[in-house]
Amino acid sequence: MFRDLLNGFIRYTCIFLGAGIRYIYHLLKRDGYSFHSLVTDAPDLNYKPGHYREAFDKWKSEQLGKSLPQRLSAELKAELESLEKEGMTQAEALEMMKAAGELDSLDLDIFPRDPEWFSNRALDGFIGFILIVVLLAAAIFFFKYMG
Repeated sequence: MFRDLLNGFIRYTCIFLGAGIRYIYHLLKRDGYSFHSLVTDAPDLNYKPGHYREAFDKWKSEQLGKSLPQRLSAELKAELESLEKEGMTQAEALEMMKAAGELDSLDLDIFPRDPEWFSNRALDGFIGFILIVVLLAAAIFFFKYMG
């Protein structure tokens, strides 16, 4: 159990460090990336090898075509209906649910990597691991030769 906790902590630390580095890199390049999109996995798409871009564009248009109430779970739909019965409009109720953190919008502006080759989480974890190794090597060098 302790081993699983330690392994999970190290793995997620690497992922978030790597995602942070990629976020800063894309921020400096002024790309349209967000930290959230760097951490999450790519959507599951049905596609033939070599046609990932078309499958992603189709998924994105489907997501844009759906209204927010259509994407709600059954529990959130029931809550929305109860708020509407209390006299709120649907837009007000959805805005209140967003402010409360119950709804999160999909980040559709990001084209994810093809999962057949490499996932975002794996890349973030690898970058974070490299950062930790470099920092440990720098600390060892500093304390051995400077301290």
